[in-house]
This record gives sequence, C-alpha cells and structure tokens, in this order.
Amino acid sequence: SAAEAIERLRGAEFDLVVTDMRMESDDAGYRVVDEARRLPRRAGIVVLTAYPLLAADWRQRGADAMLQKPVAMDALLRTLERVTRREEGMRAG
Repeated sequence: SAAEAIERLRGAEFDLVVTDMRMESDDAGYRVVDEARRLPRRAGIVVLTAYPLLAADWRQRGADAMLQKPVAMDALLRTLERVTRREEGMRAG
C-alpha cells in the first residue's frame, strides 16, 4: 500500500524507489513519488503504469523513468540500471 511504502521511505535510505501508479487509490503512486522526493538523500524513482499517457505528469512530479505494464524483465532491468547509474553520478558530484 502507499501508506506502507511511505512509512518505509521515512524509516530508511533507498537508492531506488519502484512504485506502481495505482495501488489502493488513483493517487497512491503520486503520494509515494511526492514522499520520495522529500527525502534528504535523493533516490531514483521508477513508476510502473498501465496509463502511459500520463508520462509527462510523472516527470513533473519527479519520476526518473516510467514503464508501461506489462513490463518486460529486460526493459525493467535496463531502466533500473540506467536510473541507478544516473543517481550515483549525481551523488558523486
């Protein structure tokens, strides 16, 4: 659930956050992304969705990448690697 994800985000440091756009409500994914962007240590954010037309909206909210479901495993792994490398580069300065 979004509430559980937000609780975990507040309790630990993460390099990467992967969330579904819709969980228990239409705004659940937005709440997770918003909370992840408030973290003191920036984490990469990947959103999984069946609604690809909202990609621009997700980018404005701070998501680094969005994948349309169903997601092929190789596409997911490539995206996770790309976002992780970019975040590591940003942290390194």
